[in-house]
Amino acid sequence: MIHIDLTDVSPSKEWIARADAVTQELIKGKYTKEQRNAIIDSNDKLWRELEPWLNEISHGKCWYSEARDCAAYWHVDHFRPKKEIKDDNGDTYEGYWWLAFNWKNYRLAGGAINVRKSTKFPMREGTHWACTPKDDEDDEFPYLLDPVRPEDPCLLTFDEQGKAHPAEPDKEWHRQRAEFSIRILNLNYDNLSRGRKLIWDLCERHAKDALRCHATIEVNPSASKKQKLKDAVLALRAMVCSNAEFSATAATCVRAMGSLWLERAVLR
Repeated sequence: MIHIDLTDVSPSKEWIARADAVTQELIKGKYTKEQRNAIIDSNDKLWRELEPWLNEISHGKCWYSEARDCAAYWHVDHFRPKKEIKDDNGDTYEGYWWLAFNWKNYRLAGGAINVRKSTKFPMREGTHWACTPKDDEDDEFPYLLDPVRPEDPCLLTFDEQGKAHPAEPDKEWHRQRAEFSIRILNLNYDNLSRGRKLIWDLCERHAKDALRCHATIEVNPSASKKQKLKDAVLALRAMVCSNAEFSATAATCVRAMGSLWLERAVLR
């Protein structure tokens, strides 16, 4: 998971106008829950239209896992579930129907992620829960990590086997959020772990090449070693770039090498 910055992007004004019109109908109409759900279902093409745009924002990667899979169908996930919420005990509540057509609530997700996530969205015990359009969702403390919030992806880390783990296991709330997200988002799905391991192994090879050349040049300057060092650093920079698959795993691998010089050279 990496941060997806929505600060300076938005869908077309025409799309927003159509979406806002449906939202206003839902808010102003005196509808039952069933009637609202029927309106949401009948306008589902609206969020599906944004799939290519959401894909472009993340460089063709799932917002939660950073995986690419051109053979799979992408899901336009509602981060806050639109029709029904299920807590971690299986109890259900009415969803965030007023956010069904709010593009800021959309996250692009792979099937293996979104099917497992479904409508699960528990909240930290004793904290605010937005129940109406007048409530402020920013006051909530959900368990689920959100790639749109810059601080949330930092609560995950990865190991050399490609497995996701909490980055702060000694801090209970942060650990709980990471563990919940890993489980609910299926982040340790076998295919994801294998993909991350391949990236880790390649990143480690480039990192070791860079460190060896860096050490050699210190005592025995060589044009060939200088070029090999440059190539290794550039390869690593490409792997940690936001448009690279599993870039967060590559960045974790670089830090795991234990070299401040390497971190400064690669993680700019």
